[in-house]
Amino acid sequence: MMARNNRQISLLLTAAMLAAVFGGCRPAAGNETPGTPETPVSSEAAASGQDTSQSESPGATRGLCPDYDQAMADATGAGYPDSAWQSMGTDEATCLQNAYALAAALYRNDAAAAATACGYTDRPYAEGKHLTIDDQFPFETLDGLVVNGFSFSGGTEEPLWLTLSVADPGSTPLPVGETTYALEFGNGYYVTSGCVSAMIPKGHYRAQEGDTLTCVRSFRSWVTTRPWAGPNDLPPLTTAYYVASFAAMRGAQTDTAGVWKAADLAAQAREAFGTELYAFEDPYEAAFTQEGWGSVYDEATDTFLLAASPGDGNRNCRMTGFTEDASAGTWTLTMARGANCLWMEPYQSVAYTLRQNGDGSWAILCADWAGGSKVTDYSMWETSVRLPDGTALPESLPLRVDLGERMTWQQAADALDMDVSELQALNPDVQPDGEGKFLAYDLLVDTDYTLPDSLQRVVLIENPWEDYQGSRSYCVPASLDEEASIVTAEALDFLWHFSVRTGYFPAQQVENDKNAELYQAEDGARFTKYSELKAYLDSVFTPELAAQYADGGYHAEYGYYTGYMAGETDELRFGGGERGTNPLVLTQLCTDPQAQPDGGLVFGLLGIESAQAAGAGAPPARAVWHTIRLVQTDDGWRVAEASLAV
Repeated sequence: MMARNNRQISLLLTAAMLAAVFGGCRPAAGNETPGTPETPVSSEAAASGQDTSQSESPGATRGLCPDYDQAMADATGAGYPDSAWQSMGTDEATCLQNAYALAAALYRNDAAAAATACGYTDRPYAEGKHLTIDDQFPFETLDGLVVNGFSFSGGTEEPLWLTLSVADPGSTPLPVGETTYALEFGNGYYVTSGCVSAMIPKGHYRAQEGDTLTCVRSFRSWVTTRPWAGPNDLPPLTTAYYVASFAAMRGAQTDTAGVWKAADLAAQAREAFGTELYAFEDPYEAAFTQEGWGSVYDEATDTFLLAASPGDGNRNCRMTGFTEDASAGTWTLTMARGANCLWMEPYQSVAYTLRQNGDGSWAILCADWAGGSKVTDYSMWETSVRLPDGTALPESLPLRVDLGERMTWQQAADALDMDVSELQALNPDVQPDGEGKFLAYDLLVDTDYTLPDSLQRVVLIENPWEDYQGSRSYCVPASLDEEASIVTAEALDFLWHFSVRTGYFPAQQVENDKNAELYQAEDGARFTKYSELKAYLDSVFTPELAAQYADGGYHAEYGYYTGYMAGETDELRFGGGERGTNPLVLTQLCTDPQAQPDGGLVFGLLGIESAQAAGAGAPPARAVWHTIRLVQTDDGWRVAEASLAV
């Protein structure tokens, strides 16, 4: 679906045209080989009559760029078997030409030619997408780069090797000195067929083959790329799809395409993970307690209907290690995400512990963070919000609001910009106390409120080092810019950890002289240091709100710990008391942001609720308003007010 148009350059241009148009730094045509390219000449130099036999580029003192024959003298192929070319949609000559074009572009500091050789000029998959490290081209600019020389070798029974000698990396991630890279080429999915798709340093190169890698790749595509301590921590729905895929790899078949008897699938799950999975042992219960199971499990026939296609959890990721622990009877396979769209070096790694089954298949026991950059990834896309059963939202609903504190009618009316009489008429059952105050937690403010446009932006937050605890995505107004969208989503994510599920896990309980519930975050949590959390709060909330959320401790009056606090050596500690989610909430969406006199924005996060918890098919009964307020600071957008709709 993301396939890109194959670029068979060798069939389109002659060698003469290439030399004239591309100056020797673009792919050669067919099986022809370009001669020594001329050094670029500036129009100003030509007009002045100055000697232009040497360019002012770094290559001037090194002579002209090596020609194709010189560079490829020791290369015997592009590193792929003959059987691969049809599925890749390209040919060996095109791959070799693009490999040479990339090396020549680096030598001559031609960033545009480097982008063409890597297919970076044609990226339809990235349209409308929030770009990540996987989309970053390492040679966007080549300022200051000095390459002394390059050559190719290998290509038969081994990769095509490119050796670069770099005197000065300039603005690129290339290391100083001589480095040899294995080159890989695109197949038309993310990278144009035949263009350079990866540069893997020889020290990190490993052939990407074997049943174990196939197993791990399948798991990552179906379930998650993040670490996890045990299979019962994984999402049941996508795990069920992986188990069906695992069974198919073992040669297991079903009576009907995609339909599995629950007992058979449970047996396959035990082999896939080396242990019992609770959801598979009691699918009837899971159908009510695990999101999404109702769509695949049929209680009447005790079967699962599993027919879907996986995502892609392996883009820009490769196996970098596979080692045996003979004493434990296990193997460890390490998958590393690359530092940019050409991979080039490990950026974030996850190690999978596996045990081989008697039939040769592999059980995945756990996945651990194996090191790398702890940088959060964000994915964003626009979507139309619908109810859980797939139906459209109604045009209007009664609107209620939770002001969250005790107040008088006048205070409530002022907060809502309403007349006291109007508010009282809408809420005849509210009775103030002797002081004229009441808890304004569920006030009706409009009997027929028109819901906003259902088109929203979804922000998915991914922390690659964090143990899997479910996917966390949040709706924000589609009109917000990227920075405001991320800050809003992060504020809601923090509040989810602050109240719905108190704290960051995994965590261990800490003994204390108060004999109260107190936890300390462990490896696998998003934050393990109090200082990390505090810096995060400062990057999301206004200083006043950040300080409030960071100020946890022991409350003697109630006898328990609340909020976040620092341990003796900066450990992140927190109290218990999670409240869970509101079972009435069916979905949520945001109103259009309203500009404020101070340059800030205010909008409502609407929780669309049913009248009673009756499952995904319950009709919506009301919308509940939760205010979100953003302010502009010298450091960008910050959240000054927010509350959850769940």
